[in-house]
Amino acid sequence: MPNPSAPLKVQCPCGEIELQLTGDPVVQLYCHCDHCQLAHGAAMVPTAVYRSSDIGITRGEPRVWRVVSTPRHSCGNCGTRLFAQGSDEHWGVNAYLLPEGVFRPTLHIYCKFARLPVVDGLPHYATVPARWGGTDEVMEWPGVVVTASTGSN
Repeated sequence: MPNPSAPLKVQCPCGEIELQLTGDPVVQLYCHCDHCQLAHGAAMVPTAVYRSSDIGITRGEPRVWRVVSTPRHSCGNCGTRLFAQGSDEHWGVNAYLLPEGVFRPTLHIYCKFARLPVVDGLPHYATVPARWGGTDEVMEWPGVVVTASTGSN
């Protein structure tokens, strides 16, 4: 596993775009929102949220595009989704770019849009936790009991 205090360099598979991540992620999660599903063609997206000031583009120039209003950055050559600008302060880096063992999710968000239940012991919020402006409502998957108190962050 990489040294947590050292900057982490990640790149798209073709190597055209390289990012440098400094500091620790604010939170790591799985997003099931309909916008992420549309943008990635996936049921959910593993995301490591960093402070925007902790993300630097060290090689290449990502292509910027939008789904609804969120600016998203991808490699213009291989098409890999790199990160989304969720707010001015926090950007979500696609966690599949991270080295093995670095992604340690603590929750799922926007599960009201989930295609299928995921059973992994993490809390599955219908939208987002109350501390982020949501309701703390968790999804009740048939045959699965998951509570908001099982996760951290």
